[in-house]
Amino acid sequence: MTDLNHNSQSGVTARRPETTGQTNLATQAKDVATGVAEQAAEQAKEVGAQLVMQAKSLVTQRQTQSADDLREVAKALRTTSQQMTANMASPLMGKAAEQIDNAAEFVRHADVTQVKTAVVSFAKREPLLFLGGAFTLGILAARFLKTSAPSITSPTPGAGRS
Repeated sequence: MTDLNHNSQSGVTARRPETTGQTNLATQAKDVATGVAEQAAEQAKEVGAQLVMQAKSLVTQRQTQSADDLREVAKALRTTSQQMTANMASPLMGKAAEQIDNAAEFVRHADVTQVKTAVVSFAKREPLLFLGGAFTLGILAARFLKTSAPSITSPTPGAGRS
């Protein structure tokens, strides 16, 4: 039960709560809240670890795919170089194919930080060569995507009109 406490100066009667029952209830609520918070933190750690593992797996897959794509570009350059034996550009294409093979090997075995550091370092050392290479890769990628995309036939003029 609650006790009545009368303040003679103010004439107000205040109720004092039962401290034992409410203290136990507050302690239980605090314990439950702490337990829920700990469970949520543990689940967040598990989900975070799973996301990190998935991201690493995806990066590894993309690295392997990128290395394979670079090898294909090197192979195409090497083939073109061999077909153009009388041309002055033939030896340059052969050297470019060799450098692309080296880059493919680096991409395949390096971690993301190493690749990023190497690209940034190269871009700072040789900005024009970097921009030229990026432009060339963009053109090659566009041509590759254009040739690998399924062709869409346009409707013939006047078809479907009555």
